[in-house]
Amino acid sequence: MRNEEKNTRIFESTTMVINEQGINQFTLDKVAERAGVSKGGLLYRFPSKERLLKGWSHYVLALFTTLVEEEEEKSNSFATAYLQATLRSLESAEMKTFMTVSGYQAEEQFYEGWKEFYAQTIVKLQEETSPELASIIQLTCDGLWLQDAFQFESSYRAQAKQLVSYLQKLAASDFDR
Repeated sequence: MRNEEKNTRIFESTTMVINEQGINQFTLDKVAERAGVSKGGLLYRFPSKERLLKGWSHYVLALFTTLVEEEEEKSNSFATAYLQATLRSLESAEMKTFMTVSGYQAEEQFYEGWKEFYAQTIVKLQEETSPELASIIQLTCDGLWLQDAFQFESSYRAQAKQLVSYLQKLAASDFDR
């Protein structure tokens, strides 16, 4: 099995262990067992829990970036793509787990890549919309992830779809100006 495939299996197992048992019960032993690799093999790739979580964070970012790219190919609008990718990500165990873990993770390295992605997102949104609308879109997506992670309200997904649809229309009309 190739390194990339093993890492993917380890990252998928990380998501499952945290989802099923919670961040407080997350151990390298459980991830190794779930991934079907030896603990030594896991430690060779990720010498600590922190290094595993950092690698996993980059994996989740890559998944979300792929969603945005797929949506952008369909719509030719970054704002629409970002909104649609956010909606799709609400169905993703990885994003839900990421939001949960980020509440426990204070280390700067965990967020490497995300800060750059976030800054690039604002720039791309502002290329298509006004700075105010770009901020509204960004903050709305952040709020949707937070609401999903903490399951504040059971009916929010229907509301999320309506909100995203409204913001897409608003972005399209703002872009046309």
